[in-house]
Amino acid sequence: MGCDIHAYSETKIDDKWEANEEFSRNREGEHFDVDYDDRFDTDRNYDFYGIIAGVKRPDVKRFEPKGFPKDSSSNIKGVYDYWDADAHTPSYLTLDELEKFVEQTIEEKHPLNGMMKKDQLERLQESLKSNDPKWIENLYPYCAWTTIKTEVQFDIMVPFKDFILPKFNEWIEKLKSVDKEGEKRVIFWFDN
Repeated sequence: MGCDIHAYSETKIDDKWEANEEFSRNREGEHFDVDYDDRFDTDRNYDFYGIIAGVKRPDVKRFEPKGFPKDSSSNIKGVYDYWDADAHTPSYLTLDELEKFVEQTIEEKHPLNGMMKKDQLERLQESLKSNDPKWIENLYPYCAWTTIKTEVQFDIMVPFKDFILPKFNEWIEKLKSVDKEGEKRVIFWFDN
């Protein structure tokens, strides 16, 4: 079973948090939500989930989940309440927290493991060793585990700046692009 993120952004205006996305009645007419294509983030990235909340990759957690914020906008609270027990590990990160994290981790390495074909792994290891900026092209496809005999297990360290920080930078740019003045944050939770 897969795990997905539900992420929404807010701006604090006059000491009150307001949702940045447009809410409307969902396709089934059951509750208010943001159209899927207009949501803040819908990418499935277990390494990112692990870093921001310990979900799917607790071994790489860098932020403790804070719970759902008591001062959230009513629209986002309504969506969270709709998910009820299927929503887990709620949290939020401010623009300031995201920017500081990128600044502090730009030179770090990220642990990555899985299974891939032996010749692909050799190309990946060589590109990482030579600091080839295109090393990530040798990473995919890979999987967490398989019984296919041609696959070998790997456990490597990859540059944070190429592997995870692009997702953080995407969140930062989306928050900065909101045409509202005030503190900004992303509220998120997961389902599976």
